[in-house]
Amino acid sequence: MKRLCGFLLFGFLLVAFPAFAGLPLGQDAIDFELKDPSGKSFHLSDFRGRPIILKIATTWCPTCKEQSGEFAKLGDYLRDNEVVVVEVFIQEKPGKVSSYLEKYRYPMTFVPLIDEGAVSNRYGVYLIPRVILIDRDFKVRRDGNILHRDELMDALAPLVAKK
Repeated sequence: MKRLCGFLLFGFLLVAFPAFAGLPLGQDAIDFELKDPSGKSFHLSDFRGRPIILKIATTWCPTCKEQSGEFAKLGDYLRDNEVVVVEVFIQEKPGKVSSYLEKYRYPMTFVPLIDEGAVSNRYGVYLIPRVILIDRDFKVRRDGNILHRDELMDALAPLVAKK
């Protein structure tokens, strides 16, 4: 019986692991269209040609708030290097997102979007925040969890370098 349970657990992990592994590096980012809290529509691909930080999060997640603080610390750097921050809020009401964002005044291009589940499903989001770095050619260069200031600077360096 122990062997059977172990075998089943091992099989489950083999099947489940790819869902948690993130997007393959170097592949095109998955494009989507969502609305911001005011109702204006955006496609992720609208920002092709600029480095993109895609953050998938919620307003109630403490680690998501921590990541927002890390972005704020680098706001001038992100602005000066034309980095766009696209934050997708999962299953949130526009008013709640607008209230949440009142405490953040970012100098860089920042686009908050509302997702009713389509994007989080397409990206296979199981843990938040999910921070995905996308280069100027719309290729995924990093997919994972929170990045602190120095880690974010290191990860962005090749994306902000001019060709």
